[in-house]
Amino acid sequence: MYFLTNLAETPSTTMSPPPFNSAERNITEADAPKIFQIQGGRSPWQTYLQNNLNQHLHELPSRPMRIVRDETFATEYKKIFDLYPDADAQGFVERRNAVIYLKEFPQGNSNQSKVGLALHEAVHLFSHPAGKSNHLRGAAYGMLGRGLLEGFTQVVTEDIQAEQAIRPMRSDWQAYRQFTPVVRKLLKLLGPNLIAGAYFYGQLNPFLQGVIAKMTAARFHQLRQLTDQGNTQQAIDLIDKVARYRVTQLQHVFRGYD
Repeated sequence: MYFLTNLAETPSTTMSPPPFNSAERNITEADAPKIFQIQGGRSPWQTYLQNNLNQHLHELPSRPMRIVRDETFATEYKKIFDLYPDADAQGFVERRNAVIYLKEFPQGNSNQSKVGLALHEAVHLFSHPAGKSNHLRGAAYGMLGRGLLEGFTQVVTEDIQAEQAIRPMRSDWQAYRQFTPVVRKLLKLLGPNLIAGAYFYGQLNPFLQGVIAKMTAARFHQLRQLTDQGNTQQAIDLIDKVARYRVTQLQHVFRGYD
């Protein structure tokens, strides 16, 4: 098993440098501890990730990351989710045993994948409920939907990489790049703590109340649908419209005090 203790007590300024400097670096299954080290390092989400790592990293099996061929990847995915993965899927988390599955990437890269792909799945693994659980997916999946959930996971991944000077993957290798602009726009509207609380700690009610207060449940449902469908610009336009409406409402309120 992998143990990483007292992460939250380690000042970010004294932490050792990340073991990789590029998200395109090849990794093997033996590199799992290095991925978790990066995950717990400097980023805007460090507090959330360190808390979950400190509490649940010890639950992981001795081989928490499996890098497999396409056919094995599809078979294992089908066993868990009762459907076959999308053709462009490169990884998933099997939560019952707290195992990350990665497809060999690029195809033919025998027994190897990439840092950026492994880090994305590691963020999933330590979302709520972190570590080993009987949940099929993260607790926030039902509320956020696939697009916003995957988009937020990738935003966290990219923020970790940026903060630790890990070069990003090339554009056509980046996961869920159609979702991340929507999530970054939504973070500006709602603030980071509402989404992070739901994603990392399962605080779904505060998130729902915040959504209702700032954009209404109906608007959020529409946003979720647009994001799931890959209608990135329409989703961004919807958030901008909500933001403009809120500014207008506030202007009306303050005019009443003139």
